[in-house]
Amino acid sequence: MKPSVGRIVHHVHTGGACWAALVTQVSADGSVTLTVFPPGSPPVAIKTPEWMDEAHAVGSWHWPERVEE
Repeated sequence: MKPSVGRIVHHVHTGGACWAALVTQVSADGSVTLTVFPPGSPPVAIKTPEWMDEAHAVGSWHWPERVEE
């Protein structure tokens, strides 16, 4: 899947915490600008690399995990 404006993703913060983020721009070079929603704080705009990180490295983004019941 490719990121597109309006998609919900997770941004990995220090300590491995995942915060909700909204894709607000996809640049021609493939980089992605996210508006990240840290708990209890105002939203922050962050520009990230074009790739998502399956290993969930700090500063990366990934698609939300599916929750099985």
